[in-house]
Amino acid sequence: MNGRTLVIEHPLRAEWKLADSLKPAETSANTYRFKIQAASKQTQKLEVEEYKQLENSVYINNLDNDVISTYLNEKSIPVSLEKTLRDIVMQKGVINGIGLKTQSKNREIETINNDQSRVRENMKALKGSAEEKALIERYTRQLNTQEDQLESLRKEVVALNQQYQQEQAKLDKMIMDLNLEENM
Repeated sequence: MNGRTLVIEHPLRAEWKLADSLKPAETSANTYRFKIQAASKQTQKLEVEEYKQLENSVYINNLDNDVISTYLNEKSIPVSLEKTLRDIVMQKGVINGIGLKTQSKNREIETINNDQSRVRENMKALKGSAEEKALIERYTRQLNTQEDQLESLRKEVVALNQQYQQEQAKLDKMIMDLNLEENM
């Protein structure tokens, strides 16, 4: 026989697995043993492929749209999840838009309330002359108009809050239905 049988030991590491194409001749508590044939005065190469199952937990609900967009742009996620994540980004945009509208309506309400306080203070300061009575009538009309505005704004805020809750429930369902357990 011209060659020799070589036994090559490779460390057995916890959580690492051999590629399916490799089968050791023996396995001990700490090593894999591979047997290869080497011809005399020849170099023989043995590549040991291993892989480790990695786990990465990402909570979609806690991520902002920029982070999700980064995942999408980097192509660091399976293609099968891209459409779902894009839909989630869009839904979060809808929810953010409703939140901004609600904030705007609340600021309008606050502005009217502040203005009404000012008008009421002015009305208290008036004594009762003919000019002051005309001013009181003007202030009263202004307060009535503002009260109508407030009622309308409050109804809009209630409707926006309901819409927000519906859209949030839709987002929550999208996230709950999302299956991110993919082998990459």
